Amino acid sequence: MYVHPTSSIIMFFSTVDGKGSHPSTMQPCRHFEFPKILIATKNFDELLVIGTGGFGKVYKGNIIIGASLVVAAIKRLDSMSNQGAVEFWAEVEMLSLLGHCNLVTLIGYCNYEKEMILVYEYRQRIL
Repeated sequence: MYVHPTSSIIMFFSTVDGKGSHPSTMQPCRHFEFPKILIATKNFDELLVIGTGGFGKVYKGNIIIGASLVVAAIKRLDSMSNQGAVEFWAEVEMLSLLGHCNLVTLIGYCNYEKEMILVYEYRQRIL
């Protein structure tokens, strides 16, 4: 793992054999400050909840990335969940390394005090 000293992007490295790293295989995973998450979810407004799972609630929100406003699915760890820091960081690392048309893209995360939040691209559910 590499943390860029002047940005809020973490890079996870991997190679085909899993033994080394190469810059061309790096996938960025952005760190979001907690106030940006609060703005995106309107202070975790219950009207923005689009799902609930073992990890916690998922909110639909608009998050600012650079000069763009991006629609995102923001998953917040429920303090009563059985999942914790180990599962949180495993998900950040694994989804930073994976990319597939059937997987939603992990845009970034927020880890602030006891808050553990994952930010994904939003995909409309197709029935």
